[in-house]
Amino acid sequence: MWVNRTSYSKSSDKSEIRTMQLTTQHLTLTVTKHIDFGEEIIAVCHDVGIDRAPLGTDNIDDAKDMALALVRAKLKTMTDSLNMA
Repeated sequence: MWVNRTSYSKSSDKSEIRTMQLTTQHLTLTVTKHIDFGEEIIAVCHDVGIDRAPLGTDNIDDAKDMALALVRAKLKTMTDSLNMA
């Protein structure tokens, strides 16, 4: 289940979700707006080697779907490489 991990300052708009995180037994996937990327949301999943991957959207719900697809593609590449070994 995705969890809101947005940290809010006292003066910020607390209705805007800027960071969501999905944690499973084996990995943690985060989508967040990062100061270096403006309003574009990035994905981070160190467990599969994804670090600050731009997702091309500013919509948090779209970003969650895109990040999951990115992790699935990365895992497929990793498992496919085992077949070549």
